[in-house]
Amino acid sequence: ARSLGEVARLVTGFTVAHSLTLAFAVLGWVRVESGPVEALIGFSVALIALENGWTLGGQGRRIPQLTLAALLLMAAAASAGVGSLTVLTLLGLALFSASHFALLRRTANANLHRVALAFAFGLIHGFGFAGVLAEMQLPTERLASALLGFNVGVEVGQLAVVAAIWPVLVLLRRTANGQPYRLFAEVASAVVCAVGVYWFLVRSLAGA
Repeated sequence: ARSLGEVARLVTGFTVAHSLTLAFAVLGWVRVESGPVEALIGFSVALIALENGWTLGGQGRRIPQLTLAALLLMAAAASAGVGSLTVLTLLGLALFSASHFALLRRTANANLHRVALAFAFGLIHGFGFAGVLAEMQLPTERLASALLGFNVGVEVGQLAVVAAIWPVLVLLRRTANGQPYRLFAEVASAVVCAVGVYWFLVRSLAGA
């Protein structure tokens, strides 16, 4: 994102989406297994970091191909009974990843695409957040206020973090032709990607 407004739209899209699935799950309207949801959360974190690294490299790196190959390899392993995710799920993630990178190459409005992606991943994260509230075992009469407070708190917290970090990023971009910013972004993307991949693999292979 090139402006604070773009980042705010990404954060808000994510919050709106996770608010929906969080409410559906907590109210018992939708029930999902926690293992696959947590694996998909790890996947979403890794994919965003991979995309950022790919963009920083001018889209010349082979990140899309490597991502596709890794997911297809996992699908092959799943067909042999390895892991908790189904073959169709992993093939779907492979198709999703390939489409995501292809659209970024061709779209004239990458930010709109990223907002849609943030919304899609927010839907998944909402189910993960539901597990946190479920463990609190809140009484029924407090669910509405708990949901509202949680969602508002997440939104305000995310925007506060962005507002605090953004001036530093702007300063780094304007220093030494942006080299400090690029180094910071590369390292941060690598760390986040490693965390996401680890999370994804641990949860995906939990049933192995």
